[in-house]
Amino acid sequence: LTATLGLGVFASLSRTAAATPAITVGPIVNLSQGIGNQFEGSVAIDPSNRLRMFVLGRDETGNLIGARSGDGGATWTHSRMGTSIVSVDKLPPAWGNTSVTFDDFGNLFVVYLGPIPQTYATFALSIDGGATFSHQTALANLTDQPVVAAGSGSVWVTYNRGGVNVAIG
Repeated sequence: LTATLGLGVFASLSRTAAATPAITVGPIVNLSQGIGNQFEGSVAIDPSNRLRMFVLGRDETGNLIGARSGDGGATWTHSRMGTSIVSVDKLPPAWGNTSVTFDDFGNLFVVYLGPIPQTYATFALSIDGGATFSHQTALANLTDQPVVAAGSGSVWVTYNRGGVNVAIG
């Protein structure tokens, strides 16, 4: 099993004879293929196919930078996302605070903040591991720190709105 730590450091879990997991850190991989800083990253591994992974972060201008892998992190496809109202990925403009998760069926869910000054929590769905997105919607404006989680046949999003934590499912 390969997992991503941050936006580019990978750890591998291996079983020893005593069945105790050991973690080793592999080489740093530049998933964004961009210059400058990338931050506010989020990582998801598809429970229906552990070789499928998705990473999403933000760059210094607020654009999203995504990377997806179908081979456990051996190779990656990267792209800028949420860069304009009519972007190729069909995602509304982004500002940051990314969160991603897969459900048990392999659906990828993404939430992030839209542009300031009216920061809004944006929700989107991908059924192909992050290659394309649909069903995007702005959940609420004047929000911060959106997080998405999936399990037991449901999807939940939390965010802070004016000092009050909100959860919707």
